[in-house]
Amino acid sequence: MLNLQRLEIFVAVVSAGSFTRAATSLGLAKAVVSFNVKQLEIAHSRLPLPMRWPVITPGRDKIPFRVSSPAAIVADSASALLAFALAGAGVALLPDWLVQPEIDAQRLCHLLPDHRFPPQGIFALYPNTRHVPEKVRRFIDFLKKQMAESPAQSKI
Repeated sequence: MLNLQRLEIFVAVVSAGSFTRAATSLGLAKAVVSFNVKQLEIAHSRLPLPMRWPVITPGRDKIPFRVSSPAAIVADSASALLAFALAGAGVALLPDWLVQPEIDAQRLCHLLPDHRFPPQGIFALYPNTRHVPEKVRRFIDFLKKQMAESPAQSKI
């Protein structure tokens, strides 16, 4: 199993541009940061298809990092997939309303702007009763209104 803290440390190294600055920003010893990145590389080296990732730091320096990449990251949370995409872990299919602020801020880019994926729904789950409580009905109506008024929805 992959230790997510090690991924956070790796992202800190890339963001900071060095092990030393990452260690300082994380409040860890440089040796701890180096060890965890090495363990991440060892864990990935057990997987098939080794490849090199040219990681570009904010200072535009290239850091080669050899990894073996799994076929996919699977999550049952759009927020988790968004976090992986923002960390540079790959491509994610996410709803416009969730990613539009990141696209506007140029932290993400739209890879297939001319392609339209099938619409995905938002579902409200509540107990199967004869009468839907007023609070639940109001919340569902609120969601419908918010989604209808969302500027990102007009792109779908």
